[in-house]
Parts: sequence; C-alpha cells; structure tokens
Amino acid sequence: MKLTALLLASMVFLVAPLDSRAGGHEGSIETAIEDAYRAYVQDFIDNDFEGIASRFRLPAVFEAETPQIFQTRDDLIRFYKDAKANIQEGYSHSTLDSIEIRPITEQIYSADVVYRRLDADDEVIHRGRSWKMFLLSPYSNR
Repeated sequence: MKLTALLLASMVFLVAPLDSRAGGHEGSIETAIEDAYRAYVQDFIDNDFEGIASRFRLPAVFEAETPQIFQTRDDLIRFYKDAKANIQEGYSHSTLDSIEIRPITEQIYSADVVYRRLDADDEVIHRGRSWKMFLLSPYSNR
C-alpha cells in the first residue's frame, strides 16, 4: 500500500507518494515530502503545466490576498500558465534554500519553504517564503 502526502494550505493538495513502511519513521516521510516539493518546483521550471496539475487533488484552494478555488485540472493549468507568463523579468529557474518539515499530527505535516528565483546568470531576482501543509493519505493522483 502507498501513502500520499497532500499539500493542504497555500497550494492545496499536492500529491507525494509515500511508501507505507515510512509510517512511524519521520525521516522517510520528510524525505518523501521534500522530494515531492522539489519535483513540483522542477515541473514549474520546465513549464510542465500538466505535470504540475497532476500533483494536485481537486478541488484545490490557494490562499493568497484573494483565495482561489480550482475545480478542474484545466483551471490549474491556466493559473500556472498565467503565473509563469507574469513572473519576474529574466526568470530562468528556482532554487530551494530550505524546506523545514514539522509534524502537526500523525497525518498532517507543515512545510516552511524558503526559495529564490534566478536569472540565466544565477543572479537573484526574487526571494520568497512559502508555508504549506501536507496530509498523508493512501490515495494518489498519478
């Protein structure tokens, strides 16, 4: 049986497969959540909007200045295409400075992520911080 980590807050319901043997072994769960987040970032860098959308469980709610609810994959794809089209000028790629994962309950984890967006010369054009929550689940969107 596989477990899945679902991102709950900010970018809700990203899916990360977790081997059921990870239960009770926090390091394995943390590694799986970090790997899933890094794969999501790589999809963003690669403009793989289908890949990004496949990581979410719908409906997805993004908490921002104005919360948005996405009912379909097409809604998510349109959102990410628009976000990428309007990103900082010169954007080339992103790096993660840190991912701090903390258990909240046995099935809910928070991830505090510090990231940078860089241009083609690796000059920083944006620094940011994101806070998200993961829910462990036996289901996967993949």
